[in-house]
Amino acid sequence: MFIDDTGDVTNSTTNDAQNRYASITGVIIDRTYLEKTFEPSFQTIVKRHFGENEDGTPVILHRRKMISPPQLGPFACLRDQAKRDAWDRACLDMMTRAAYTVVTVCLDKVAFYYHHPKATLDVYQTLIQNAVERYFYFLRANGTGDVVVEAQNAGTDLAIKTRFRAVIENGSEHISADKLQAVFTSKEINIEPKSAGYPGLQFADLIARPAFAHCRAVYANDTSDLTAFARQIAPILENYKFYRSKEGKPDGYGRIWRPTLKR
Repeated sequence: MFIDDTGDVTNSTTNDAQNRYASITGVIIDRTYLEKTFEPSFQTIVKRHFGENEDGTPVILHRRKMISPPQLGPFACLRDQAKRDAWDRACLDMMTRAAYTVVTVCLDKVAFYYHHPKATLDVYQTLIQNAVERYFYFLRANGTGDVVVEAQNAGTDLAIKTRFRAVIENGSEHISADKLQAVFTSKEINIEPKSAGYPGLQFADLIARPAFAHCRAVYANDTSDLTAFARQIAPILENYKFYRSKEGKPDGYGRIWRPTLKR
């Protein structure tokens, strides 16, 4: 499972939407399919639209630079509307055709503190714990797996490692440690630098923000972050890619909102 976070995953909050909500998205891909099919196809698509670096290495996607392309560099081509449209079509086709499963966990920090005024909230650990629980249920029927996130900085990376290890070693609210350890290949989370160019991490980066925006629209009736492109990605996730119950429902499985809403 490749994880990317979005929103504000710090413990502080205000009513401002940019600070109020936190989210992580995990993209689950079968290892054999990842290595033999997904990664080569991903690199081919990226090369077709953005070329290669001067040294011949693959271009690494940077979502923020793709949203607001600079004057120079591989993403400058996206300043041309026809080329942006071509990339968007290729990206949507890839998201539709590729084999993967998505778990998006979102947290409304204001609502959490309102309902639990005396609680001590570790936002990132709450998100990780919920994602790991869903991944556990997925793995029970599909084998074993591990988790990969993108490196940020030494302090943050250490905190992420500590939080993940705590969940695996101590268990979660609903799953014992021995059961978690039976399906996870390691007690350690894999933290990899962006420069490593993992296609799975880049793909998670492409999906995380639209998935988060879709969840905000569904659970908080907040469409302020739901861009035109995100509106095209949302039905792909909703209809095909979110992890779901045996009845086919993504609510509480592939998309999780905390605190849980009474529906």
